[in-house]
Amino acid sequence: MAYDLIYRRPLHYVVLTQGGVGSVRNITCSNVRVANVATPIAIDQFYCDRGGARCANRTGAVAITSVAYRRVVGTYSIQPVRLACSDARPCTGVTMVDVRLSPAATAPGGTLAPLCWNSYGEALGTIQPLGVGCLQRSNGYAMPLTQPFNYTC
Repeated sequence: MAYDLIYRRPLHYVVLTQGGVGSVRNITCSNVRVANVATPIAIDQFYCDRGGARCANRTGAVAITSVAYRRVVGTYSIQPVRLACSDARPCTGVTMVDVRLSPAATAPGGTLAPLCWNSYGEALGTIQPLGVGCLQRSNGYAMPLTQPFNYTC
């Protein structure tokens, strides 16, 4: 578990490369503050670390389940969320609670919309921007977020 973290200007908060075997599960990131981070929340099973070289797309992937992002706040410079999970092994049990991310004032030439590919879970609490709640439900339907969603107990 990661608690009370502050990140300034790293490229990503979490990145997984293509291919591999095994599993990642029961990860919780809580009370994270980011400042001008390229992509603060990222799980990317299509990531290629070979610079400009093209990587062959691999069908194998590490199984990812039960990953929670709680109270992640701050600014991003490229994309607030990138959950790009394998077609063969989708990410399941991903939870986002009280995620508030906004574009950094220094974002070069605009930003990208959040991406959730084969990512299943739920978004609860205050979720900003709206697209951050792009997770699909386990029944295959996308969560319908058309306005800010505030959840309180």
